[in-house]
Amino acid sequence: MKTEHGVNVAIIGGQGNLLVDRMMVELDAGKTVGDIDLMWINGETFYQLRQIDALFGPFTSLLPNNQYINWDDPFIAIDFQQPVEGYECPWGNAQLALIYHSGRVTNPPQNMEELSRWVRQHPGHFTIDNGFTGMTFLKSLLYAIAGGPGSWDGEFDEAKYLRESAKLWDYMREIQPFLWREGETFPEGVAQLHQLMMNGEVDFTMSNNDGEVDNKVLQGILPEESRAYVWESGTIRNSHYLGIPVNALNKAAAMLLADFLISPESCSCRKRCLTFGVTAQCSISKNCRKSIKSNFQTFPEELALHHEKC
Repeated sequence: MKTEHGVNVAIIGGQGNLLVDRMMVELDAGKTVGDIDLMWINGETFYQLRQIDALFGPFTSLLPNNQYINWDDPFIAIDFQQPVEGYECPWGNAQLALIYHSGRVTNPPQNMEELSRWVRQHPGHFTIDNGFTGMTFLKSLLYAIAGGPGSWDGEFDEAKYLRESAKLWDYMREIQPFLWREGETFPEGVAQLHQLMMNGEVDFTMSNNDGEVDNKVLQGILPEESRAYVWESGTIRNSHYLGIPVNALNKAAAMLLADFLISPESCSCRKRCLTFGVTAQCSISKNCRKSIKSNFQTFPEELALHHEKC
């Protein structure tokens, strides 16, 4: 960005409720120029920022590379049941993946029934974490119990939730004695779950990023035998986006950076980068140069080793 466009990019920390709180304070104080020009957001954060009119837009139609975004895809056009409407630019997507040790597990379970049988046959070798990833796994189970994708669309139905969630907790209580440490305790987060698998205490871990297995193997956090897969009933998937604060000082530069990040060149680089671990969001169309298209047709052999076809 500095070399080609003369734009300095400085990365600062902050996510979720911290961004919302920061924007709320700045807007309440009448601060017309903030310190952030581009934010990595999605879901609840996007919803809350829209509620306080903290996002600049709509702006995505102004980006030249917007032509490669498939806005007909509901996973892109709708963020946690809220229409995007140009107030955030899709940057990538991720899906919950289960990761197993292929040297110790030959036929990983593909659904709830098979998992129930597997944990009984291999007590102590499966668990979930207490954090975001474990919660996402439970949500995926809840979708499977309720009937699959689309079963929770629409307004919240408390009666349905109480009925279906009771089935989920019944299931978890049934398999709890066969989990790691008999289900009396759970790893605090997914990092601790990865460590348990690396140490050989459990044969499974998971990630809310379906590409994470590759970089974790390269970093030595997960064993070489790690393989990622998705259950036959599916798992939760969502997109993440780039948003511009309404009081951003450098809105034009922010749009330039966002446009670069969704360019075919950037998407191609990320697809082939084993350490990025997030799926690019641009769609390759007839408008792409042949040289860029060809980069999407080949898949790095190292990456393919750690993913199963779904």
